[in-house]
Amino acid sequence: MWVNNNMTYLRLVASMLLIVLASFTQQTSSASAVDPVAYSLFQQTNHERVARNLPPLHWDQVLEKAAQAHLKWLVRNRELSHQFPGEPDLAARTAKAGAYLSVVAENLALGPDAAEIHSGWMHSPHHRDNILDSRLDGVGFAVAHIAEGYMVVADYGLRVEQLSPDQVEAKIAVLLKQKNIFVSGNHARARETCAMEDGVPGGKHPHFVMRWQSSDLARLPDALIQRLPNYPKAIVSVGACPAQGEANFSGYRVAVLID
Repeated sequence: MWVNNNMTYLRLVASMLLIVLASFTQQTSSASAVDPVAYSLFQQTNHERVARNLPPLHWDQVLEKAAQAHLKWLVRNRELSHQFPGEPDLAARTAKAGAYLSVVAENLALGPDAAEIHSGWMHSPHHRDNILDSRLDGVGFAVAHIAEGYMVVADYGLRVEQLSPDQVEAKIAVLLKQKNIFVSGNHARARETCAMEDGVPGGKHPHFVMRWQSSDLARLPDALIQRLPNYPKAIVSVGACPAQGEANFSGYRVAVLID
């Protein structure tokens, strides 16, 4: 009987390994089909991260699209710059490409080969910090072959799940329920408040108003948590609205009203 159980366990482990390998293959297949210099930089980046117990980055085709768009500006101007006159900034470029991000960074380089470019980045504190940023989860590379060697753009980011206002409000409601706080089903006033810089739309002013913007919906702000015990019988409403700043950037914006 022990042998049979052990064999079942081994089969389960083997199945799990196959799933992991399939996921890894799917994750890197799009990268391996691109320019060899870009793929080499991708591999070297993840080698550095894994060696420091950081999660490897996945190849993000939307970030690659943003990098390709900026690369055209570099080639046209024959110089390295994160923004040229008349060009959107990095946050706007990644948003235009379709990336919904909470963190974004960029490395640029001109060098003879992938090894030299990667070495240069790792010996530059700012570029090294981007490569080893623990917050990031994806990267896209764009490479142009020019007379001087290779011109490279690497765009890094942390994707944020795209959620509707109802979904955001439901997540916040769950967190409040864990604090034994009743959440009203009326979101209209809280949504209007969310979209305002300060104050609330007409009527009675709440006891407390909290607005915040974050990419993390796993916990409530400390300032709100500290206030909740003061209103054990209060009616609380939650409203979500588009994040302020660049479109598709910075995560979620939420307002909580305590009446």
